[in-house]
Amino acid sequence: MEKRFSTDPITVIPPAWKPDYSFDKDSFVNAIDLIKSYDKFALYFGCTASEGHAFSREMLLDTAKLFADQMKGYSHHYFVGLIGLSLAEMIERVSALKAIGIKGFMFALPSWGVLRSPVESYDFVNRLCAAHRDCNFILYNTIRSTTRLLPPDLKVLEEKNPNLVAVKQGGHAYVDARYSAALETPLSMVEYYLDYAWTYANLYFDPSFMPSTISCSYRRTIDFYEAGLRKDIALCTEIDKEIQKADQLMAELFPMDRIDGAYDKMWLKMSIPDYPLRLYPPYECFSDELFEEYRDRMKQLLPHWF
Repeated sequence: MEKRFSTDPITVIPPAWKPDYSFDKDSFVNAIDLIKSYDKFALYFGCTASEGHAFSREMLLDTAKLFADQMKGYSHHYFVGLIGLSLAEMIERVSALKAIGIKGFMFALPSWGVLRSPVESYDFVNRLCAAHRDCNFILYNTIRSTTRLLPPDLKVLEEKNPNLVAVKQGGHAYVDARYSAALETPLSMVEYYLDYAWTYANLYFDPSFMPSTISCSYRRTIDFYEAGLRKDIALCTEIDKEIQKADQLMAELFPMDRIDGAYDKMWLKMSIPDYPLRLYPPYECFSDELFEEYRDRMKQLLPHWF
């Protein structure tokens, strides 16, 4: 089935902070320029992995303007995350961001008050999308929201909302892939799958890709993505085994109790050595010493990634 939106892979731009926690514009722009140079990826910032919780309204608007300016003339789409404590606040944020030229947004179901029924979940998505029909929305289907929407739910929502263009499948993506493959009529929205479910989803249908651990090597990320497009399951499986080795090293080295952005900054720093690891308070980042051990051991473990 033809998709309603571009199936380009999408990746995150984490924010950069100076030692005094002011925004490091130069590092942020360097990250954008690096990823743009591959001419493969749609980009986003302002969700969980990119510390959307850290931004005041003014900070978000300033950074989004900088982001939009850097994306002018780029051939792929870009999105800004919506994090707020009410539906009304999220709708208002879209209005403010739209006024500076942003037309693509990523959002999740509320984590501040669990939605207890499909009626509530559908109502939340329908109202957000209906408030701005001239914008495109990606649903981040995260386990943090407690309530997750399965592909049959997404089918209902996409029929109601032509501007709900994609879903990022997180947490239980293997289950999502099986449900999606079983739909009588495939989803027209794009489905983004992370590293661990990319090969599996390609056995059933045509997903799109959002790199996680493998993003520490954009070259290998592109290999993995393009192997999936070709349905080269042998190469996908080979790279999947490499990712498992990388994940095992991370489990050995790192306490698995950091917020998402701590890992994304570490992976980005593999490509931009001076990219700052620090997170906006109160969240704790990994130390430079621990990163250096990770970098050195990754280069020994998977030298062809770098």
